[in-house]
Amino acid sequence: NDDPMAIAVVFLCCIGSVFHVFDSLRFWFQSRYQSKITSLAALFAYVITSAYKIILLILGKSVYWFAFASSVDYICAAVFLFIVYNKKGGPRLSFSFRKSAGLLKNSYPYILAGAMVAVYAQTDKIMLKMYMDAAEVGFYSTATVLCNIWTFVLSAIIESLYPSILSLHKTDRVGFERKNRQLYAIIFYVSTFVSVMFFLFGELAIRIIYGEAYLPAATPLKIITWYTAFSFLGSARNAWILSEGKQKYLTPIYAAAAIINVGLNILLIPIGGAFGAALASLSAQVLTSIILPLFLKDLRPNAKLMLEAIILKDVFPKRIKKSNDNQDSEV
Repeated sequence: NDDPMAIAVVFLCCIGSVFHVFDSLRFWFQSRYQSKITSLAALFAYVITSAYKIILLILGKSVYWFAFASSVDYICAAVFLFIVYNKKGGPRLSFSFRKSAGLLKNSYPYILAGAMVAVYAQTDKIMLKMYMDAAEVGFYSTATVLCNIWTFVLSAIIESLYPSILSLHKTDRVGFERKNRQLYAIIFYVSTFVSVMFFLFGELAIRIIYGEAYLPAATPLKIITWYTAFSFLGSARNAWILSEGKQKYLTPIYAAAAIINVGLNILLIPIGGAFGAALASLSAQVLTSIILPLFLKDLRPNAKLMLEAIILKDVFPKRIKKSNDNQDSEV
């Protein structure tokens, strides 16, 4: 509270939160199966923000300018979406108190679940500082940043399949379940491939990008990299959750994960430092995505779909022969 720099940095980072309002346009494009536009918006924002950071490095600007970089990302994406939305002839923007109240009523489980996710996503860094020192926080943060540099790919995949999953729920139960399995399988195996690469070459990547001083980050990286698969399985599950109307289970699941994460951090950080924090986060994410849902009757079918996706059961379309002409046809 008595650190003016910290307060200023937080404020500059938070400016971008205002521009989250333009996510409404992103959802509009997704509903029209135009996720390519939202992906281009993310790419545009990424390129501009990266160029902004490079310029700051060249000019030797202070931490305040870098803090504003996260806001630049949201602002650029918002501007891109708004321009394209107008060119595509999107409906005139308006506001409705009744619609807002309905949205809040339906989304409060996601809001509470998001708060719980924030707890166990950030507690590890806070506790590392409490039990160890700022250096351990730096090594752990380096590992998490490396793990997240490519996750926009997974977000794009989820956004692309989200509308079709919601649509299939109304018309084709078998197709709905298969599409969920396909999404889970893509998320799991793409993440696994990347995690194997980080496990094998993470130390080399850290040496090239950050230098020898950051090599201790390679140890937590080898653990935290596996976090991505289970984290995005949880994100991908939201389409099934919404379709089935099971939002009420999100808060208790993530609350339990937050409690477990804090408990594991208390046990493991004093022993293993950043490595212990990484192991605690990975364990909490596995529990949240698959294990805890297995103990809830209403969520058990989804956990089963995830497990079937991992073993590639009923992921690929079956082929049968038409009786009239003996030609193969996809089911």
